[in-house]
Amino acid sequence: LSLALRQAAASSGETTERVTLSDLTGDTPADVAARQAELAKQAIADAEAAAERKRADDKINGLTQAVERVGS
Repeated sequence: LSLALRQAAASSGETTERVTLSDLTGDTPADVAARQAELAKQAIADAEAAAERKRADDKINGLTQAVERVGS
């Protein structure tokens, strides 16, 4: 759509430039890099939390099985 709008404007004699999201938000490359680093750090933290939950679930399942074996 953006390309079509620029082509239509150019055909009627208007000059157009490509507008990026950073143009609209005012983000600098440093802002974008910081946001990406924060997202990467959050993804690592989420993965570690998921692994910890799995270890806890495995431990509970093991204890449950041990109790069931003792009870039978």
